[in-house]
Amino acid sequence: MRKKFAWVLAPAIALLLLGCFDIEQGVQLNKDFSGTTTLNFIIDMEPMALVMASMEKAFSGDETPLTAQEVEAARAKFLAQQESGEGEDLALDRDQAEAQLPDGVRLVSFEPVQDGLRFGARMKLEFDHYSKLQQIDFGGDDGDDADEAPAMGPPKPDALERPFAGLVFTDEGDTMLVTSPAENPLDKLQEENPLAGQETGELADMMAKTFESLRFVTSLTLPFEILEHNATRVDGSTLWWEYDLASFETATPEQLAEGVRVRFKK
Repeated sequence: MRKKFAWVLAPAIALLLLGCFDIEQGVQLNKDFSGTTTLNFIIDMEPMALVMASMEKAFSGDETPLTAQEVEAARAKFLAQQESGEGEDLALDRDQAEAQLPDGVRLVSFEPVQDGLRFGARMKLEFDHYSKLQQIDFGGDDGDDADEAPAMGPPKPDALERPFAGLVFTDEGDTMLVTSPAENPLDKLQEENPLAGQETGELADMMAKTFESLRFVTSLTLPFEILEHNATRVDGSTLWWEYDLASFETATPEQLAEGVRVRFKK
């Protein structure tokens, strides 16, 4: 039985899930519209471990803040659960990732990440045409666990399972328009969890600290003449769109709907 390529977390920490992600996705396009993409997914589990420890302490009747010793014990306990296999499966498997790639996409490199309570992966893919990017789906079922009960847990950002689902290439004849909306993960969090944003006390402090690390980055490297773009910065032929908590909160709905936008000559 094979597990899906996904992170599955306890429902009790759903309110913290999205704030812990650091996601980078980059596309380097060739003139024939083939190219490479780099995907870096990192999830910091420390805030979740601390919230779980705080909840356990509160349930016991002790509502005092966690002490330094209790914080360290929570970190050690969570890490020990991962190493023993008792906790949720956070490790990413190269074979599973490779098996779910569509035709025309090849896994070039895969580096799992585990640094304390930070888990994830860095990978590089080659694709034979930009249209294959939208077909990349790491949340699919390979059929081996068809009889297995669905995993219980909070929703994950679409960027973890379908990193380029919203990236659209529109052929305009002599030009090409590339667009992708920027989705504020806090909006989705509040849709899935009506109580999100109503936390108080220590949990509210942990929520604020967790969301400070929120980071989504998209980059496009293009060997064409750029006619227009709304990138947050440009480095040579590479355009960058960078979002953190502050930029998501200050962006207008129109700016988020536009997200990535670049037009270039073919």
